[in-house]
Amino acid sequence: MHLLSTSRLESKDLLTSESFDCRDAFGHGFYQSRLMLICAIAAFVASSHSFVFSLISGDVEFWCKQPWQFKFSLNDSTDAVVPSPANRTSDPCRIYDEHSNGQNSSTGVPCQQWEYDNDWAKTTVVSEWNLVCQRQPLTSLMTMIQTTGAAVFALVAGLTADYAGRAPVLVLSLAILFVSAVGSCLSRNYAEHATAKFFTSGSSTVAMEMTGVVLFEVSTHDHRPLRIVVAGVVGLVLGDLWYVAMIPVKLDWEVKQVIFILPGVLLLPAAFLVDESPRWLIANSRHKAVEAAMLTAAKTNHFPLPSTACLVEKLNRCAKKNALRRRAIIQELFGDFPIRLRTLTMCGCSFTCTFATYVAFFSAPSLKTPWRPFLSFIANVSGYAVMHLFIMKFSMLTVIMAWFVVLFGLQCLLSVTVVNPSAINELLILLDVGFYYTGGFVFFVYVLELFPTAVRTSAAGLTFAFGRVGAICASSALVLKSIGREDVAFATAACLVFASLVALRGLPPDTAVECARGTAGSVESKMSIKHMKNTLGSRLRCPGKARRDRP
Repeated sequence: MHLLSTSRLESKDLLTSESFDCRDAFGHGFYQSRLMLICAIAAFVASSHSFVFSLISGDVEFWCKQPWQFKFSLNDSTDAVVPSPANRTSDPCRIYDEHSNGQNSSTGVPCQQWEYDNDWAKTTVVSEWNLVCQRQPLTSLMTMIQTTGAAVFALVAGLTADYAGRAPVLVLSLAILFVSAVGSCLSRNYAEHATAKFFTSGSSTVAMEMTGVVLFEVSTHDHRPLRIVVAGVVGLVLGDLWYVAMIPVKLDWEVKQVIFILPGVLLLPAAFLVDESPRWLIANSRHKAVEAAMLTAAKTNHFPLPSTACLVEKLNRCAKKNALRRRAIIQELFGDFPIRLRTLTMCGCSFTCTFATYVAFFSAPSLKTPWRPFLSFIANVSGYAVMHLFIMKFSMLTVIMAWFVVLFGLQCLLSVTVVNPSAINELLILLDVGFYYTGGFVFFVYVLELFPTAVRTSAAGLTFAFGRVGAICASSALVLKSIGREDVAFATAACLVFASLVALRGLPPDTAVECARGTAGSVESKMSIKHMKNTLGSRLRCPGKARRDRP
């Protein structure tokens, strides 16, 4: 929490970095549109890397492998090794004990080797790494590894980006993403693939986070949150669509993985196209770099360069004046709701909503229905559309609170319907997951609005990391599912969501960005009034000179 301490905040120019509109600095045009496209691609790539293991670990029919010790014919050996044909499908994880009397014994032991349907065996890593029966939890472990990678990378990258800048962190994340993606395609065992997934998940998350932050900080004030949400949602929708389109494709899992993540190369040019955020440069008093960054953006947008230079000069003067009153500025920006309390509130809310959604994910019945991915895609798109309409009409805080109300209602319903799984329960789970992905991006944008530039990525990284911790804690639902008490997990999630909803009501109606605009406008007005008073006073003290100055 040192990065969010008062002493660190006093070393940053919190007010000047938020006091101007980018429309006045370098306009709105191709510069922002290019960043929106990059942000959408980054969201698509992050979505692809989160789905790829699910894509290549599809279900396949399996049964216990026949031990070589049995000297029976094929049919007799099958009867001796596998439980009766009526039970082969229901219990393919047990085999007769080879030390018993074969067909005359009912003693069973867990299988150690399996055989798979030859038509589909090469299309999934399940047959390659034997992720069945007692080894099936390894698939959930892979999800936890991905989640942990995203949490660690988001936290470290967020803290680093406030120190070193957004652009260097983005370039480093893209380099790690490229190397780890190649490593995941070349991996030939579970341990190698899990290691690669840790880095691909983390680096793709950081790339999405950094591009979103830079887009936020260079966008004009009007509809800024909406532009970022649209860019992110477009990428997520395309990622969902790409996943649904690749599910029925019958290819070897290695080839399928390469094809699925291949579009990620479209993100590599971002290392050269994304410049450092001018707001971050101002917050860190790098005034020479500010002018260069703004002039570059102005040239790209064909904005008048003299206007940009004039604004830069004005910002330099404001920065010198604000340097004398930084402690007062902190009080004006945060008031009675200090930055650490804001951070804890948002971290708690992120933990809660992610915990609730992953409880639904882990508690979902393992239905093999082919229409489930398509219905999930429809639920996600519906959630995106509803959230888009809400953002157009209501404030960000209102939208977030409405989202938590919906999540609370879904958790309450699921705690009741999960006792007797049905189509309604399955639909509620799909809606829960769909609304989480939609609201999660809106929640991320609200965090960007709530904190000033100097600590924005630190707060965003902490918030995201706490959310991933919530996902890891939600794995406890697997234990409750094994004893048939998923309702306890949903009831716990509902209580946490309600507590977060109460905490959100305590947040101030104005974000730090809005307060900075108001404070900057108030200071400028006071300075103008003071200048007018001084001018009027000098004229009253020298009436003769004043008359001579008249035309």
